[in-house]
Amino acid sequence: RGQTVEEVNTETQNLAIENNDDRILHCCLVYQHKIRMRKEQGVVVLFSNDTLLCAKAKINGIFSCNRKTLLRDLKSLSQSCSRGAVSYTQTPEYLSQVGKQLAEDEKQKTIDDCLCQAEGYVRDALSVAIDYEMKEVYGNLSLDIMVRKPPWNLEDVVYMLDKHWVAVFRYYFPHNTITTQEKVKDLLTHVRRSPSRML
Repeated sequence: RGQTVEEVNTETQNLAIENNDDRILHCCLVYQHKIRMRKEQGVVVLFSNDTLLCAKAKINGIFSCNRKTLLRDLKSLSQSCSRGAVSYTQTPEYLSQVGKQLAEDEKQKTIDDCLCQAEGYVRDALSVAIDYEMKEVYGNLSLDIMVRKPPWNLEDVVYMLDKHWVAVFRYYFPHNTITTQEKVKDLLTHVRRSPSRML
């Protein structure tokens, strides 16, 4: 259900709402506040696969879990409730753990962004090289002969290298030609397994 204006203004006045994650967190905090005000037994549980949102929730005292930890976390929550310990405390150890998780997530995001950017550079560089070499070998017929037409994503570029290897690209890799071609095929397999990075 929606929130009333009064609910929106309770307890969370200090929470700056900058994005949808903050809105979800705000809603959780409002319901947590209601439970405390009514002195009811219960706990707000946030279920999300968004690691940063879950970490934000934990920092703000909201119990959160994702699809991988759902059963384990709910079991742990159930045991806490049966002991009467439903309050979700923010111990220094707990906050340290959340901080480490946030730092690890940020590091992974940075690595993913760098890899994605690097793959874009590789795609662009190889696209230019493929286009140039195909025109050198086939002239005006190059576009008709290409098994995939530009613009290319990373998978297309690696596929083009593999498919036109014998006719075009083997001349530019005279040493260890078979090894290089096998590396291209391995790269194609890797790229196909990573659809999130199809640039």
